Amino acid sequence: MYTVVYDKPEVSLDLVKAVDSDKIYLNWTIVRWNSPVTDYYLSYRANSEEAWEYFTLEKISPEADAFVMRNLTANTPYFIKLSAENK
Repeated sequence: MYTVVYDKPEVSLDLVKAVDSDKIYLNWTIVRWNSPVTDYYLSYRANSEEAWEYFTLEKISPEADAFVMRNLTANTPYFIKLSAENK
């Protein structure tokens, strides 16, 4: 006998690193809880801002575990949040 757990995915950012003056590389680990990821939601805000914005320039593949954010403001510190959704 075994137990099947269905819950919202848990995302842990493993690495967030600037790879150019306007790009940030993200790598993460995800616990899917027996239900495939359907969407990722990437939010960010500049260090000087209070409001979070969704990164909508490019969609993150549900199979991905890494992504490069592009077209950011050069030499600006950012806070990053990543969440996932399943069925």
